[in-house]
Amino acid sequence: MSNDIVFHGKPFKRSIIQEMSESSDSVLTDAEGMENEVKIIKRGDMYFWASRKNTPLTLIDGGGAYIIFDGGGSGFIKILKPFMYSLRKGLTESQRLATGAGYVEVLTQQFAVIVYHGNEVSVNLSDEKFGMDSVEGLKDILPQN
Repeated sequence: MSNDIVFHGKPFKRSIIQEMSESSDSVLTDAEGMENEVKIIKRGDMYFWASRKNTPLTLIDGGGAYIIFDGGGSGFIKILKPFMYSLRKGLTESQRLATGAGYVEVLTQQFAVIVYHGNEVSVNLSDEKFGMDSVEGLKDILPQN
């Protein structure tokens, strides 16, 4: 069975929130971003957090984003949906950074939370599972002018 990479992202910012202490934010260097890349793979009908010990994940529909989470509580990844990426596609890397993250990866370690904000390297997720292939599929649920 093949491992298809369905999402690959590179973070530009890390926030650490610890119980009973100050939180910290840091902009990551290019090398730190590469060290902390996130990869989600699909094997058959299952998703795995390849960059986090191949932890099994569950994919749910979050409106304009996919939410992929570990049922064991170690974290989740929220990824903009393809039609949202198409709105960002024409932007340069610096423009994408200025408009915010394309994904957020949240990790829990005991009572500390680590949050990575980043942008897509590649996205190969489909709204097929939820019955919407693109923004066209939203016509029935969006208000009409």
